[in-house]
Amino acid sequence: VVFVYDPMEQALGDHGRLAFSDGDGQLEADTSSDRLREDFRAAFDDRVDTLRRVSRRYEVPWIPVHTGAGVAEQIRDLIGRHRAAPRR
Repeated sequence: VVFVYDPMEQALGDHGRLAFSDGDGQLEADTSSDRLREDFRAAFDDRVDTLRRVSRRYEVPWIPVHTGAGVAEQIRDLIGRHRAAPRR
């Protein structure tokens, strides 16, 4: 499972009132609310936990990738950077 997310999904910052849109509708939220940010974080964590549990159950690799950095770099970090053994 490749889980692609925006870092803002993981931790909503304190930026006051913000408007969010999906192209059709719009929602305003007061991101200065501690409760909103905590609930937002908890919802993200619950979603991640559920996906990880399902991945483990079906023995499918879990690959989290966020939009804040290059994909190749993240994949290298996840699987480790393997150096080729020197040839003799």
